[in-house]
Amino acid sequence: MNTQPTPTQATHNVYWISDPGHAWLAVSLEAYPDAIDCGTGFGYLDHTHVYLEEDMEAVAFLDRHPGLAGSNKRGELAERSYDFDAPVRRMGRNLEMLDTDAFMARMRAQNAEREQMQA
Repeated sequence: MNTQPTPTQATHNVYWISDPGHAWLAVSLEAYPDAIDCGTGFGYLDHTHVYLEEDMEAVAFLDRHPGLAGSNKRGELAERSYDFDAPVRRMGRNLEMLDTDAFMARMRAQNAEREQMQA
């Protein structure tokens, strides 16, 4: 069971937000500026955080950050749950909408670029 305090933008760089319909990984853009690259337009954005939807965006971000992915698998990332629509639903989208094929093509290109830079 997660015993972390209720996360906020001021206390956590990465945490889950959920409501009865969906969940998002809230990621500080100061701590992880690359998080915006995982957006598809299905998540949200404010001036300090990107809110990556759980199905594709959060998965792509966690794949880039194995330490966070391990914490997530162990249930160590804090979560804030709402019994009603989460406030993130009222924010602007994180990017223009991409379909699955366009998102996967962008991820492949970014991964190839990262690999080339590391070589």
